[in-house]
This record gives sequence, C-alpha cells and structure tokens, in this order.
Amino acid sequence: MHALILAATLATAAAAEPSPTRRDVPLQIADSANLLVNGVQAGWLMGIAFTVMPMQLSRDFGGYVELHQDLVARSRPVAPLLMPLAVVSSAVPVVMQWGQWTKPRFWLSAFSLLCNLGVTAAALAFLQPANAETAAWSPTQVAPAGWTQVRDRWTTGHLIQTALSSAAFVANVAVTVEL
Repeated sequence: MHALILAATLATAAAAEPSPTRRDVPLQIADSANLLVNGVQAGWLMGIAFTVMPMQLSRDFGGYVELHQDLVARSRPVAPLLMPLAVVSSAVPVVMQWGQWTKPRFWLSAFSLLCNLGVTAAALAFLQPANAETAAWSPTQVAPAGWTQVRDRWTTGHLIQTALSSAAFVANVAVTVEL
C-alpha cells in the first residue's frame, strides 16, 4: 500500500514538473551567447587593466603617448564592435524573458544589460575624450600641462568599464548555471 502511495506521489510530482518548452532552447542559446560575449569583453578589459595600465602609469610622457596610441590603434577593430555586441547580447535575454520579470533570472539578465550600458557610457564619458586628446600628442613634444590628468581620466574610465563588465559576466554565469 505504501509503495502504491509513493508511486502515485512520484507520478504526480513528475507530472507537475514543467517540461522544457521550445522557448527554453532559444533562451539557453541567448544566455550562452551572452556569457561568451561578456566573458570576452570582461577578459579583454581585465587584461588591459592588469598588463597595459601599470605600464602606462609608470612611463614618462613620451613613453605613455607611444604606448597609449598603440593600444588605441590595436583596440580599434575590437572595441567599437565588442561594446555594442555586449549590449545587444545582454538585451536579447531580457526581451525574451519580459513576461517573467518576477524571476531572479530576469533580474540578473537586466543587471547584465545595465552593466553593459554602463561600460559604453564610461567609454563615451572618459575614454573617448582622453583618447582624442592623446591622439593629438606626439611622443617627442614637450609634455602639455595636465597630461597626467588626461591619463588618470582614461585610467578611471577603464577601471569603471572593467568593474562593470566583470559584474555583467558574473551575472551571466549565475544565469547560465541557474543559481
């Protein structure tokens, strides 16, 4: 008798479990793509923060200008594509889950999107103006007054980008492993 009750309970519980829907697969693909794009962006920004940034901070004006202009030139093919791609890849899961706004998965995805919008805002507010100013400099010229403030503004913006991108990536990991 107890075995019969146990079997009926298990059957009822199994029937109550939602079966995967066709929508789950596209959402899983979107979450995985989001994780990949945000991971690449966070890793790239982290790499610059731990390798290039200390070198920039330790150089005199001429050395800083050479290193920074080289970094900007090498980043040009990547940065203009990666930041908008990260925003779009973060927006897709949010849109796909719009009706499920009460679930933690939605809020983690929305947090990731906000972080990636912050990465773009930091680039526009801090990095672009500093890059434009540094592009006009020559390593052989006399250092302009306040050049370290331009360098520090770029450094601040990059650290903000790195923190926000890393937070987006952590949120994406949480969504992907369904914490």
